[in-house]
Amino acid sequence: MLRLTTDAELAADADNIELLGATHPLVLVAAQHVGLSGVSTASFRVRSDLVPPGRYPIAIYGWTRFDTRDTLTLRYISTDQDVEAVADSLLAMALDGDHEATIESKDVELLEQRHHMEWCSARDRHVSRAHTAAAQRVASLHAQRDRQLRTLEENASKVIDAKIMKMRQSQMASAREKYDRLIAQHQKAVGGAELVTRHLATAMLEVVAP
Repeated sequence: MLRLTTDAELAADADNIELLGATHPLVLVAAQHVGLSGVSTASFRVRSDLVPPGRYPIAIYGWTRFDTRDTLTLRYISTDQDVEAVADSLLAMALDGDHEATIESKDVELLEQRHHMEWCSARDRHVSRAHTAAAQRVASLHAQRDRQLRTLEENASKVIDAKIMKMRQSQMASAREKYDRLIAQHQKAVGGAELVTRHLATAMLEVVAP
């Protein structure tokens, strides 16, 4: 039986655990299977003093960060940065709004432009951090491997019995193989580091004074 994980360390512990990444065939198939047919639109109304009253178009995106551990977050985009900063709170309190409300094409374009700018910046930061973290982790694994091998070699140097010597050599080979596999898994995972975005919905949010 094949088991699946997004944890590189767990995948290295056993041969029957497969590491899932952004480009893994099963991930691609699953994404196609559950994919929405299009971008949803909605209208909401909320009573709040977090931002001035008004109508604010908001785009909602799903950002999936792929590296040694995959994470999904919702990203709210608005042309008003104050609204963007509290969009999650406003939408959480919102009720259905005017179903006749529409979002002008110029506002949609502005939202797309802002999202692209934010996504490009976030993607560069994510990939850079993933590579830095992986490099540190790989260096740490190399150090751990070397320390363990030195200890095993020192223990083996004190052994006279042939059977015990063979056991010590087997332990060293197993330790070397384990760490080499774990290091390779981290290097493979970070090679697929990516920030994938998906436009989930666009909403017109009407804020009224409490």
